[in-house]
Amino acid sequence: MGMRTEFFFRAELEEFDGPLVDWFDRYANHEHVNPGPFDNHDFFKTDRWRSVIWGGEAAYIQTRGLGFNRGNKQHHERPELFIHSSLKNYGSEIDSFVEWIVPFIHGFPGDFLGYSLYEDSRPSGWYGDDGPDQDRPGLIFYPPRT
Repeated sequence: MGMRTEFFFRAELEEFDGPLVDWFDRYANHEHVNPGPFDNHDFFKTDRWRSVIWGGEAAYIQTRGLGFNRGNKQHHERPELFIHSSLKNYGSEIDSFVEWIVPFIHGFPGDFLGYSLYEDSRPSGWYGDDGPDQDRPGLIFYPPRT
């Protein structure tokens, strides 16, 4: 079975139109298209890249997969990306996704983008009694500009 990681991510894309917007729009509509012009990034070489975007509900039953809103250029509304998935993140797929997507995001250093929460992230696992019974998520922020 294996341990799973809940992944929550939300951001606005920088571009109003273009291949990335089209790709996410088609993918959100369940057209499982190949990454096309983006597949040169290591993220698309990971075993579970699709699970980052569409991961199932095994450990976190409220996950919803991918949500995407194309926005409205005329009203200056940028495309919005929303991901809530559950996956086996054994190959650091989440970190690789964040590294890939950040250059396409409209954001500022320190903006909150989401979190990842490993299924066994409690102080001593699920059944430990040496600390508070709470999850410990890894928070994801827009990185500083270099």
